[in-house]
Amino acid sequence: MKVWRLARRRFAPTAAAAYSGEGAALRGGRWNSRGVRIAYASTNEGLALVEYLVHLDIAYAPTDLVFYPAELPDDAVENVVSIPDGWDVSPPSRATADVGDIFVAAAKHLALRVPSAVLPFAWNVMINPDHHRFREIAFDDPVPFTIDERLLRRLRP
Repeated sequence: MKVWRLARRRFAPTAAAAYSGEGAALRGGRWNSRGVRIAYASTNEGLALVEYLVHLDIAYAPTDLVFYPAELPDDAVENVVSIPDGWDVSPPSRATADVGDIFVAAAKHLALRVPSAVLPFAWNVMINPDHHRFREIAFDDPVPFTIDERLLRRLRP
């Protein structure tokens, strides 16, 4: 399965750093609690961008963005089986963080495919960087990326 992660080069100088889960562990996220390392990725570049933009303070749009594409073994990806009610509310509920925390603790699969709260018909992939199959990920060359100024103009107040 091909996945894409968009990150600042400043915080992720390598693909391994981009998929380390350190940022999510520091802040927590929709699918993980603070302290639980998990790397958020998307199934295509467009979704990765939208997921990045939804958290971005447009006044401080970075200029050092990089796409980090990667290929995961298909048999290492599990589909989320049960999604709690209100999984897509903002701010995220404790119940969705529990889903990711339990996934990481169980360590049965390398990755978990979950719906996007921004585009519910699209899929994100949560990757456990501590899983023994993490070394099987094939990281492609990073691709520098600049957010089109027209998009930023439309989003600025």
